[in-house]
Amino acid sequence: VISSSSSNRPCLGEPVAIAVQSDANLLVLDASLNAVIQINPQTGARETISSADTGSGPNFQGPSGIAVMSNGQIAVSDAGMSVKGVLQVDPSSGDRTIISNANVGSGPELQVPSSIAVESEGTLVVVDDGVNGIIRVDPTNGNRTIVSDDNTGNGPSFKSPLNIAVDT
Repeated sequence: VISSSSSNRPCLGEPVAIAVQSDANLLVLDASLNAVIQINPQTGARETISSADTGSGPNFQGPSGIAVMSNGQIAVSDAGMSVKGVLQVDPSSGDRTIISNANVGSGPELQVPSSIAVESEGTLVVVDDGVNGIIRVDPTNGNRTIVSDDNTGNGPSFKSPLNIAVDT
């Protein structure tokens, strides 16, 4: 973890995504640190929630999307070769577990997962540049289904989709 010279708090290197926890703290996903950083919006205080040095489980290699699930756990999409899927991060311990990838769950494989969002019923939707579409992920079993791509749905085709949000 990179820290500033005046304190032991992490400095942001390459923030790629942000989410808000139920207590209004911000979660920043940093691709150069391969870490989830929590920021108190009132004080600006930063704390590493999960990284190679904080928590256990598969390390981030290409994190690109972050969302807070209804149970308070954190979902992170990661295109790195060892994950290439979706991780769940426990905010209290920083532990990382794979929710869905080629080895966990069934359905179309995530190829280049980027942005991630949580639907009202708790399922995850992931933008995947490799399939040029959106894949729904069941966080309980990791199963994946195509929501929309060149062969599913109609309208303009996706070309390098990057971000997604869910309308309430």
